[in-house]
Amino acid sequence: MVSDPLSRHIRIAYRVPDTASAEVVVRCTWSPAGKDDWRPAKVTPFVTETAIELVEEEEWRGWLDGRVTERNAAGLERSVVFDPYPEAQIEGRVGVDFRVRVESLDGAELATQRTHLEADNSDVVYLEDWSQVLQKDALADAPKPEDRQWRFRTDLDPSVQTPGSGLYGQSPADVPLPALTYPLDLTGWYAIYVCTQAHYGVELRLTGDERADLLGSDQPQQEILWRWARMDRQHLVLQQGQSYTGYAAANIDYVKLVPLTEEQVAELDGQLAGKRDKLVVGYWEPYSWAFGRHVTQTLQHREPLVAFSEARMDIVDTQVARFGDKAVYESRKTDQLLYSTIGDPIGTIAQPKTDNVGRMQQYTNTLEATLRYARELYGNPRYRF
Repeated sequence: MVSDPLSRHIRIAYRVPDTASAEVVVRCTWSPAGKDDWRPAKVTPFVTETAIELVEEEEWRGWLDGRVTERNAAGLERSVVFDPYPEAQIEGRVGVDFRVRVESLDGAELATQRTHLEADNSDVVYLEDWSQVLQKDALADAPKPEDRQWRFRTDLDPSVQTPGSGLYGQSPADVPLPALTYPLDLTGWYAIYVCTQAHYGVELRLTGDERADLLGSDQPQQEILWRWARMDRQHLVLQQGQSYTGYAAANIDYVKLVPLTEEQVAELDGQLAGKRDKLVVGYWEPYSWAFGRHVTQTLQHREPLVAFSEARMDIVDTQVARFGDKAVYESRKTDQLLYSTIGDPIGTIAQPKTDNVGRMQQYTNTLEATLRYARELYGNPRYRF
């Protein structure tokens, strides 16, 4: 058993018998200690982030039910990662029995392993009661989109949406919901994880941030790591995301904050430090950014450039024009893109149409703003147009 200090998930190793066939089923269950009351364990195989990104939802749901398929693993040691929240964690403490049963495809038992798990996660902060936001008047029991209010539900099936509650928001496409502030009183460093309903998202920022990040889970009950940050004198701000059609429906299940030591932070930051042996180039296209954003203020152009700066890019290659296209800059020599535009296919939408890019050009000076903020953030930037 290994408890990950960042996520506080628990990794359990097991062995697949030498005689196992090319494909076996691994069933993971947990029980309150000594009770033999076995329940499906929410697990993921110990695989790469790339594998997690590529998994289909049907297989992911099998993992949520404790079922993992192993292929060509005879005689090998494998691992699963167990998330005890919320069912197997009482007041932040884990004290359960964990069972791994390896079966043939017809259900015959090949091997069984039983382990006792102990963990103290009582220092982890979960934000899940969204009725605690400061803007109480922005919440309602059953609002319509035109009411421009959020809904906090506590009657959800916990097997579908962890932990059986969630915050929802939807407004008319051209008018956003009011932003919400969740008050915090934390000091020191924390790793911040987010869980939303699958394929939905929400924009989050801390009150000290210059920009918000759009975050969303790709799979049901999937925690995603947002960032690590010093939380002194910070609150959490939630707001709707946007798309080419306007302001989008928003959802969030919970936010998890895991305290970190200075040594842990140094180790995390160290992955981005040290000798640079490669040139890292970022590609920045205001047109594509504005396609899914409601850009009406010049200061908004600073937000993506801050993101490139935080990512420590050596060069940011900015494109504000293409041959044969209308100009996304302040030209008087050629046609400037000031009105509707059609973009590349998005899913089943062959010709997505938006006014967002033209609106950006109507209200802001894209090229001048990009150069100004590039100078502020990068000193004397090299320009490539």
